[in-house]
Formats: sequence, structure tokens, C-alpha cells
Amino acid sequence: IDDSPAPGDNFYRLTQTDVNGNTRKFGVLKVRFVLDKKSVLQLTPNPVVNRLELQLNNQEKGILTISLFDMQGNILKKWRYSKTDYTWNQTLSVSEFTAGTYLIRVIGNNVNETKTFIRQ
Repeated sequence: IDDSPAPGDNFYRLTQTDVNGNTRKFGVLKVRFVLDKKSVLQLTPNPVVNRLELQLNNQEKGILTISLFDMQGNILKKWRYSKTDYTWNQTLSVSEFTAGTYLIRVIGNNVNETKTFIRQ
């Protein structure tokens, strides 16, 4: 899993090591990552075990309200943060929640984004 692919072409090579110690290298693969210009919110890793990393990139500054929902639309938790720069990063602990699919919504000045993530 590449949590931070570069926009454009990314090159990967898979190496497999068997339990007996034998190693096999596969050919290089090119994967093109197209940056979604409309989406400014990124969640990593996804699926997540304990800590979910949020990154928000946009010009707006001010208060952000983060809401965590289950798939039935119930609000499970809310956080409030201040965004003071173009890039905002925050780590959220999701270890208290059971395995499943969740929604996270970020609301702020001219920002209203909802993303889905999986808690393992």
C-alpha cells in the first residue's frame, strides 16, 4: 500500500519472499495517480487499525468540525480543530470503535467533505 503516491506516474516493483527464504522479484509496474482537484480531504491508511490520519489542503482557515458516523447515520464522535495553514494534518484515534465501515465528515469555511473508511 502506498499511502502517499505522487501525482502522475508512480513505479512499483513487487518482491516476494517465501517462508523458506526464496526471493522472487517481479517486473516494474507503472501506476498513474490522478489528483482529484475537487477533493481536498485525504484519509490514510484505509483500511485503518487504530490511528486515522487526516490531511486537508485548501486556502481556507478557521474552525473545522470533524464528525464520525456509522453507516446508519448515527454520530459517534465529534472533534473541533483550528486550521491555520494551507495544509492541515490531524491524527484521530479510532481504536475504540468496532471493525466496520464508517463515514468521516469535515465541515469548515467553504469545506464540506465526507469520506468513507474501514476500521479493521
